[in-house]
Amino acid sequence: MRNRLIMVTVVIVLLLFGAFTLKHGNSGKTAETFSSATLKPGSSGKDVSELQGRLKYLGFFNGKVDGQFGSTTKNAVTWFQWKFGMKSDGVVGAKTKLKLWEATKSWKPTAADAPAPASGGDGGNTG
Repeated sequence: MRNRLIMVTVVIVLLLFGAFTLKHGNSGKTAETFSSATLKPGSSGKDVSELQGRLKYLGFFNGKVDGQFGSTTKNAVTWFQWKFGMKSDGVVGAKTKLKLWEATKSWKPTAADAPAPASGGDGGNTG
């Protein structure tokens, strides 16, 4: 009886550990990429920084990763879309995000992919 109780306890502990691992196994990793927002000239923020980082990883974007969707970013997006046989409009919706994610699965954000803190400059960066 005692051995059976120990065995049941071990099984329960293993099941709980397995459930915890499944739920929290991606801790420290980015589970999602991008938000559902459509990105276009004038957009800014983390999604644009990720966009620029991924485009830079592929060689389409040569500007500074600054989180600002300006003309340099639009040109890079348009080039990427054209090269991948998509409608080349420079707007980053779900289809472009998916194609970009598929092309950059091994991309990992780095310090260079994070925008610099705002320094109160002119704010008119079009990069």
